[in-house]
Amino acid sequence: MSRYLPLFIIIMAGLQGCGSLPRDECQTADWYTIGYQDGRRGRPETDRLAICAKRDMPAQVASYNQGRGDGLKQFCSPRNGFRLGLEGAQYNSACPAGAEQQFLPAYEQGKEIFDAELQIRRLREILHVNTSELRNLTVTVQQKEAEMAAQNTTAERRADLLLEVSDLQETLAMVETEISGIEAALEEESRRLQNLRGRSVTGDSRSVR
Repeated sequence: MSRYLPLFIIIMAGLQGCGSLPRDECQTADWYTIGYQDGRRGRPETDRLAICAKRDMPAQVASYNQGRGDGLKQFCSPRNGFRLGLEGAQYNSACPAGAEQQFLPAYEQGKEIFDAELQIRRLREILHVNTSELRNLTVTVQQKEAEMAAQNTTAERRADLLLEVSDLQETLAMVETEISGIEAALEEESRRLQNLRGRSVTGDSRSVR
């Protein structure tokens, strides 16, 4: 049992550290800056603030809230919302109701562009796979047709090759049809992306204020 005691002490000390905060840190920490950083990044209120609040330190709480409010003004700007949307970042409803009315439309426009760009990349990847398959199938058909035409190929083998070529040609037709559908979807999505970029909040998708 004794050999496990040091590990037990380390674990307990870590748990106590997670749930506690020295009183002098509540008094000396730069709560305005902590709040500003949390707000600027759209983070929820830090758990450390709740600990200080329980210790009846209203000045620290007020300083944090002021900093967080100033930070949220930066985070909740339409320009930042559009940037977050373009990056595909998730919005956690950090903005106050008034600021959110301007933030969300810009964020959603950026997110639409992100989603469209992502869809185009996926379609291109699928198109690449299908194009490679089509190329391989075409080569296989040509090889089998060459074997059919060879003088040393038996009649029985030619019959088998004829069936194989027929099956391959059916597969070829299916892949070609799928490629045509992907190309059409890619063209449509590209047009949609162009339209989205052209109707941002300010008319310029890369310069939202």
